[in-house]
Amino acid sequence: MENNSPNQTPFQGSFPPTPPPATMTPVSPMAPTPIQNATPALPNQQKSQSHLAIIMAGVFALIAIIATILVVVIMNSNNEGSSNNEEYYSYSETTDEDYDYRTEQEKANSKKTLKKCDSALDCIQNLDNAMGITVEQYNAAIGSDGTVDPDAYNSEYETTYIWEFSNGDKLSATFSEYSKVSIEVKYNFSAHINTNVNLDGYDEVQDEVEHGITYDELKAALGGIDGLLTKRSGYYGDKGYLWVGSTAARYIKADVDENNIVTFVTGVK
Repeated sequence: MENNSPNQTPFQGSFPPTPPPATMTPVSPMAPTPIQNATPALPNQQKSQSHLAIIMAGVFALIAIIATILVVVIMNSNNEGSSNNEEYYSYSETTDEDYDYRTEQEKANSKKTLKKCDSALDCIQNLDNAMGITVEQYNAAIGSDGTVDPDAYNSEYETTYIWEFSNGDKLSATFSEYSKVSIEVKYNFSAHINTNVNLDGYDEVQDEVEHGITYDELKAALGGIDGLLTKRSGYYGDKGYLWVGSTAARYIKADVDENNIVTFVTGVK
């Protein structure tokens, strides 16, 4: 059935194409606008800030000037101090090894000419053993050069020398930087036999030795004969004596301190 309604218009053909959707263009975000100080600085405030800046600059300049003056003053003071020190102190290139620590007396002793001696007994009795005396002086007095004792303690501060004599006696002398010369003699007993020595007389004083008898009392008991001097100590001032009897196997030795007191006796009667 056909519809012939006047309100409808028949349409023939295809529909027009549908237009594509419109493309949206992105909008860039707006950059924030810096906020300006809405209230401009007043002329008086600007002047105050300018004056303050000038004052601060002046203060810094003054501090710099004062610091410079202080540095100059300190440097001058140090220089003056160094100059004063140089006036009171002098320096030498001399080392401790080169310095001569001897006293004036010791220096004078080292220049002495010692009296000559011809036997061990003569030498130990008469050689000067004061501080400063040297081995060279002993060599000149004895007439021969001593040899270093290999059995003694020797160091850069102390050395012991030995001299041998024709009768078999041996004299040794220790030269030290800290004391007088210590002298000892080892006698050849057979060369010093003395029949006048009364070794039996020691029995009379033996009990008194521990209480302290003198060298003279011991000498009197042994026949009034002087003992052979065997030791002169440079440290303590003590001495040693030897009495040889009728044979080399009979003898008495005694140590005597600086006060002439017998401190020790040994021997074979």
